[in-house]
Amino acid sequence: MSSCLFAIQGCSGWEEGEVTGKVTFNGSPFDKAGGQVVFVAADGSQVKASIDSDGSYRAEGVKTGPNRVAVFYPNPDLPSGRHFPKKGKGEPAPPAYLTPVKYAAVDTSGLSIDVEKATVFNVDMKGPKSP
Repeated sequence: MSSCLFAIQGCSGWEEGEVTGKVTFNGSPFDKAGGQVVFVAADGSQVKASIDSDGSYRAEGVKTGPNRVAVFYPNPDLPSGRHFPKKGKGEPAPPAYLTPVKYAAVDTSGLSIDVEKATVFNVDMKGPKSP
């Protein structure tokens, strides 16, 4: 079956590469757990990679060619589930991300990369830190 998969991949013209790099926030590693880098290829396929506390990451199996990128650190204090705190009870709802929300979506991040077999992609997010 793996030879069949290889044949399909070969005919479609796409290959996979590895992307490594470092994510910083205003020039320094964010020093938090739970960060993610997401690569979205032209066909919509996605590859996610976790960001280490020193800002480094490694994404394997990213389709070569143009990819849009999102980077985010989810807020660990955000309640889980579908229920969010209601505003108006004296406490504002906590932000969904610890970093600027614009980086959390490929449509607003402004980040893109042309992935090859081995690609280095460093990101320095800019903006105010969320509480």
